[in-house]
Amino acid sequence: MSRGISDRPTPRRLAKALQSAVDLVSDAVLVADSAGRVLEANPAAAAMFRGSRSDLPGFEIERLLPGVLQREAVTDRQDVTARRTDGTTFPARVSLRVLDGDDGGLVAIVTDRSETAGMESRLHTAQKMEAVGLLAGGIAHDFNNLLMIVAGYCESLRRVPDLPDAQRTGLEHIAVATEQASALTAQLLALNRRAAVEPVVVDLHAALEQTRRLLDRTMGEDISITMALAPGPAHVRMNRSDAGHILINLAINARDAMPEGGTFTIRTKVVSGEHPCVELTVSDTGSGMAPETRARAFEPFFTTKSPGGGTGLGLASVARIVKAAGGEIRLETAPGAGTSFLIVLPLESAVRPASHDPDAQGSSSIASETVLLVEDDPAVREIVATMLRDLGYRTLEASGLPDAIAATAANDASVDILVSDMVLPDVGGTELANRLRQQLPTLKVLFMSGDTDEEVPAHFIRKPFTRNALARKMREVLDAVSTPSVSPS
Repeated sequence: MSRGISDRPTPRRLAKALQSAVDLVSDAVLVADSAGRVLEANPAAAAMFRGSRSDLPGFEIERLLPGVLQREAVTDRQDVTARRTDGTTFPARVSLRVLDGDDGGLVAIVTDRSETAGMESRLHTAQKMEAVGLLAGGIAHDFNNLLMIVAGYCESLRRVPDLPDAQRTGLEHIAVATEQASALTAQLLALNRRAAVEPVVVDLHAALEQTRRLLDRTMGEDISITMALAPGPAHVRMNRSDAGHILINLAINARDAMPEGGTFTIRTKVVSGEHPCVELTVSDTGSGMAPETRARAFEPFFTTKSPGGGTGLGLASVARIVKAAGGEIRLETAPGAGTSFLIVLPLESAVRPASHDPDAQGSSSIASETVLLVEDDPAVREIVATMLRDLGYRTLEASGLPDAIAATAANDASVDILVSDMVLPDVGGTELANRLRQQLPTLKVLFMSGDTDEEVPAHFIRKPFTRNALARKMREVLDAVSTPSVSPS
């Protein structure tokens, strides 16, 4: 049976149906008069703007959606910062429609983009982290090769007898700064989870004391530095330079918060019990952080500094280091009340810590073996060869595969170990080692590289390294019972 004319929706029924539909949608719908004052609002608008349907009428559209009426009268998808009735803001997308008729007016449909904007921000951050990781990966090898030259000659100068104290202190600063510079590339890659970490057991107290020497010039004359460390060592497991990296980043953060001076305090407390740990507290008397800044303090690339004033990676890398070491970090701050970081790290016991002193003896034995050193960078090859010869090794040098083959052919009876860069212009390090082992099956191999994003082989030393670090690695490889394969797995 066909519908009769009487069954058709009346204007009143149609208006009621449309009103029900508007009440059901999740977007806010605001109807305003020609002066821009709200006449009607659906329940979603009341919830979105934190008012009630009876409260919103009378509000000016410009107050809820600043700047909207200054744009085109009819437009879709304007992205604005909307303002709730309580004054808080949120990202929104607005579509406007001008109403026909004598009275005019307009309809605004508002979508809350808080969740979407957060996802877009996280995606943008992830993309920036990937870009930084790619950039760091591209420069890591060459950058650490340069640092190898600086660190090597710095160490050589520090061994000069009767060196004046002022010059020795300057060389110590260069040595620590070089280690920190090398760690920076690794931290950038680690933020993007592309760098392998090499945790060792270190004395946190010794590392903090060493880094403390650098802070006077870093912090400036108007900032007083106080250090109160618990008695004895505090052995923790982390990358060798991470403790210094933590302190330097927190110090820079504190310095920027105290432009007119203040106090920077470093304290530790050793806690015994079922889960022994060391508590490192780093605090300042600076300007503190607002709640919204505190909530994002450890977010990569977030910074309140002006363009060029900071990368936003400092606190993010500190948080990553602490997490990688099995610890936790807490932040206490308030505007005008300074900032305090509490870092809790698990203690290691009955393990000999790795030395932070580049002058510490790496080996008491006198080397007698013959080394084939393969490195394409002449300056790096020269400083590494100098280290090896200072340690007593007879050292043959090669820049790549042809020179290496020629050197082994002339000295195959006496070549004991290959020390090779992983990145060579004509062949990879593992392929080079495999080719040489066709003539020398028992040849020991130690790889070195400045690229922090490579798969670490069995015997490996990362540039830049000290002479004593090289001495320890050489004995570790040469004194090993077996000769591990270097073929790709």
